[in-house]
Amino acid sequence: MNKDKLRYAILKEIEKNDKDVDYQTFKIDQLLFGKEANFLLDSGYVKNALFLEGRQFVIFRNGYSVLTEKGEQYLKDNSLLGKSYKIAKEIKDWIK
Repeated sequence: MNKDKLRYAILKEIEKNDKDVDYQTFKIDQLLFGKEANFLLDSGYVKNALFLEGRQFVIFRNGYSVLTEKGEQYLKDNSLLGKSYKIAKEIKDWIK
């Protein structure tokens, strides 16, 4: 699993702001999603999330979770990932 691609994909889905984002969005393990989601939160790329069972399970809620300026800059700085993300047929296959 490519963690940089997964982080980019999570941020991109939050930026779209059209649905909740969680492990099911990417069809991956809850713990793996939680680990990367917590990284994005702790590093200041995203504000606001819902937590279940401590911080083990994370849900980014549509209209509640937002990118910070740092998160927006991450997307800009990784624009090459963005190009491949746009043409990927399946998010799950892209983040591998």
